[in-house]
Amino acid sequence: RKTSLESIRYRLRGFFRIDECCTTKLVSLNGSMARRLFKARQSDGVARETLRAELSRATNFVDWCIHRGWLGHNPFEAIEIPRGERKRGKPQLRVDEVRRLLGVLTTDPSPEATAVLVAVLMGCRAHEILERVARDVDDGGRLLVISKSKTDSGVRTIAVPEQLRGRLAALAAERQPDERLFNAPTNRRWGADGVREPLTKD
Repeated sequence: RKTSLESIRYRLRGFFRIDECCTTKLVSLNGSMARRLFKARQSDGVARETLRAELSRATNFVDWCIHRGWLGHNPFEAIEIPRGERKRGKPQLRVDEVRRLLGVLTTDPSPEATAVLVAVLMGCRAHEILERVARDVDDGGRLLVISKSKTDSGVRTIAVPEQLRGRLAALAAERQPDERLFNAPTNRRWGADGVREPLTKD
């Protein structure tokens, strides 16, 4: 799926620190460099499960490179993630934090803020929001159709809160029926990143 490819690309860019430096040659990837990349990602403070997923993607990527004849061995196979109990669930916002967030979102007319409002007020997953097309906004903005989700039970039609109807209807009106509602890049944290700075300044 396109969203799966985008997620893999996002994880590889983070693990290999692509945005910081793109001058290192692939053939120079060895055990020492693999360990440095892993430790650097640990220092970033990412969750253990995120680190586990990124290491798995990096290992698969190098296996693919070996299959193509670009590398001779996989240095990531020797790296083990320290054992520990898996986290159950993510930290949840407190009531005062939600009120503060809503205060920022309702005064910000940007698509990023609208996307985060959908998450906060309607409980949609990030991929459910970013995959929506204009025709999924139905009945004059009163309904949002989730035609594809992580599970079968996730396929549903949701009533849109009144404060969101106009914003979603306006976005849909600007697009063709099968055009994405949000012109978001590959990063599924696009919406959250778009409101982080104004939220921090408040």
